[in-house]
Amino acid sequence: MPWLATKLVELQIPAVYFPAYEILLDDLRDYRFYEEDMLHPNQVARKYIWRRLTEAWLAPPTRQLALQVEEVQRAVAHRPFDPTGPAHLNFVKAQRKQMTILEGKYGINFSDERRQLAAGTEPEPEADASTSAQAATAGEGNEGSEGLSGGSAALLGGVSAMSADGSGGAGVRRMSSAVRLDKDEAPGGSDRHEGAEGELYSPVRRRRGKSVPAARDCHLMMFDGGARPNPGPAAGAAVLFSPLSRDEVAHAAAFIPKGTNNVGEYTGLVEGLRLAREMGIMNLVVEGDAQLVIRQLLGTYKVRDSLLQQYYGDVQRELQQFAYVGVRHVPREQNARADELSTAAIKLKSGHQSC
Repeated sequence: MPWLATKLVELQIPAVYFPAYEILLDDLRDYRFYEEDMLHPNQVARKYIWRRLTEAWLAPPTRQLALQVEEVQRAVAHRPFDPTGPAHLNFVKAQRKQMTILEGKYGINFSDERRQLAAGTEPEPEADASTSAQAATAGEGNEGSEGLSGGSAALLGGVSAMSADGSGGAGVRRMSSAVRLDKDEAPGGSDRHEGAEGELYSPVRRRRGKSVPAARDCHLMMFDGGARPNPGPAAGAAVLFSPLSRDEVAHAAAFIPKGTNNVGEYTGLVEGLRLAREMGIMNLVVEGDAQLVIRQLLGTYKVRDSLLQQYYGDVQRELQQFAYVGVRHVPREQNARADELSTAAIKLKSGHQSC
């Protein structure tokens, strides 16, 4: 609290102050960031504040490690369509390899995650002597992290990673609520693209010979769709936001007399890609809460429905017009604007709208 910070200054006690309360009041004033009692911040708000805390206090390598651990944990929580299929078994193999790398390099204990990942799949092969020796050698100096869970060990050393001017000095250093660390340069050979605020996008389009673009060059497109009832009158919508500042710059919506939720979601994605293409945008990151659509786009799920195959084909043709497109799934509460537009299109039965 501010009064506590003031008191610490008066007592000349070395401290570092992070303005979580001020961020809650300044950035998260909307009701959708609070629980039903309209008093306590919800999970979306807590994640936002946690991200701001890590941006302000953790060094880039530590933040990157935390993101890698979160990726593993999300992968473990994934429920496959076919647990015994070759695609999922390859997916499991890749996750085991990633856990072995992180265990050896940082001493993280992924035993719980390995047990969850092994459920319903073939047993994990035992490591040979050379692999075990490499892991042991790479893990030297990390004894302090032994026995930590992935989430805890990901932030191990967070205090030592704090910037020098934010620790040890007399008085209180107040972190600005507007702090944003520069993440413009993304590794060209990475399988994941780190966005303007640390989000990880999976590439679905990358022009040959081109590196992953800087975050400042990527517009954000969010899409959604649905049917009321399902099946019934349906619509899809998309919203385009500017790079970094994420100001809304355009939106589009399309009405379908009869369709399903999935048809509406695909419609929103196609409308958004067309809108971005018409605006001359070449680098795009896409977010949506349509899990089926995104997983089909990434190749995790097959497109079996004949009607959805047509929409999938439309998406693939649109993707070819871009230099880079990355996608990621987001919770529904983070996709409110696109949901609002698609719902409005259904209610108005307004055909096609864009601006």
